[in-house]
Amino acid sequence: MVLLGALGLLALPALVGHLFYRSFAPPEEGDSLSAVLFGQGWVGLSLCAWGALLLAELGCFSLRSLALLLALGSAAVLAARWRNARRWRWPRPQPWAWNTLLVALLFIGIGVLWAYPGEAILGGQDPGVYVSIGASIARSGGIVRHDPWIAALDAPERPLVLRYYLDQWWQTPGFYVTDLAGGEVTPQFLHLYPACLALFYAVGGLDLALLATPLFMLLGLLAVFIFVRRFLGEWPALVAAALLGLNPAL
Repeated sequence: MVLLGALGLLALPALVGHLFYRSFAPPEEGDSLSAVLFGQGWVGLSLCAWGALLLAELGCFSLRSLALLLALGSAAVLAARWRNARRWRWPRPQPWAWNTLLVALLFIGIGVLWAYPGEAILGGQDPGVYVSIGASIARSGGIVRHDPWIAALDAPERPLVLRYYLDQWWQTPGFYVTDLAGGEVTPQFLHLYPACLALFYAVGGLDLALLATPLFMLLGLLAVFIFVRRFLGEWPALVAAALLGLNPAL
């Protein structure tokens, strides 16, 4: 089920990214097919993330509202850039080589290595807080939540059910009570990445949300590989990607 959700989640960014990419960034001479496919996927995923953040800021995040927003945006772009989109052509695929097989094996191996969400998913550490904020956005539809139970608390009851952190009441780690009278709860951090996690959570629940971070790490590694390959060639890029992917600091 998680695999089907992941495939469905990748299909929408790929389609949107293809449309925007061919409308605004026609391939240059020498662009490889893999670089173009990566660029389209990254553009599509970025648009989905920013769309999810915008809807979460407005308090109306859902998969249906995001799909509608992307459909309207795609239609507007297609109408404005139709002539440019029609002239776009796929770059020619490069001939198959053993290097391609090595690259594929490298990324499959590193992907398996990174396919674990991390140990610190509970408690007050940042990884768990990010996942909790993403789940909160997916469930409530917005970043800021209003909890009537908090608003109903009397002053003597607050220390019993809420923590006091510095100069701010704290409902749970990373969730600050910014208005006791109205029960307003505001998560900490910048909210673009939690909005991404909310997108994954809405598609495949907690299991898929936990795999979002390894996926973004793999995409970042692929970006490094493509960048180095463009200027230094495939073998230096392969070595750079291998060393970076096996770095325990990641």
